[in-house]
Amino acid sequence: MLTRSLSIALAALVVAGGVAAASPVAAASPLASTAVVAPTAAPPPVPDSSDLPAYLGVTPDDPETAGLPAGGLDPQSSYRAVVVGWVSGDDFVDVYLYSAPVVVGTFPVVAGAIEIPLSSALLSSVSAGPHTLVLVGTTSGNPRGVALSVVSSLSATGSEASFGLIILSGALLLVGAAALLWRRRAAESI
Repeated sequence: MLTRSLSIALAALVVAGGVAAASPVAAASPLASTAVVAPTAAPPPVPDSSDLPAYLGVTPDDPETAGLPAGGLDPQSSYRAVVVGWVSGDDFVDVYLYSAPVVVGTFPVVAGAIEIPLSSALLSSVSAGPHTLVLVGTTSGNPRGVALSVVSSLSATGSEASFGLIILSGALLLVGAAALLWRRRAAESI
């Protein structure tokens, strides 16, 4: 038991850029001959998002509190959620993405912060719309939620394509107007 506790504590000390590494962490224990790996995430705590309000007991945090954009996440991009202020004394948290629960993984808590990668593959696997990132302490069982929204792939790329199309249309309109003026002036000078 002491060996496992020390190994988990060592694994929790692995830091990348001041925040916990964003994937399950393995650390060799000086007291054991085998490596200890962060625990595997438990099954989702509730079957779907309709049970989340009662489970969480509070309204989920806004996406900005985890460093995520308020306007929604583009499923073609990757993001990092950094949840700070975890005070439950857990070394690790299990993370799930709801509306239909998707296991994101188990991540270490370092200095009260959890860094969670949200890959484009993960975001593409869920439907567009509102979702909740749910963190559950592996020891305490305490939950915390972060609200987020995933935009549709078409609306994410459509806005960029529409902007480019508007610029192109405007440029063609200016070229046409310039050609028309040139022709009128050429006709007047004859």
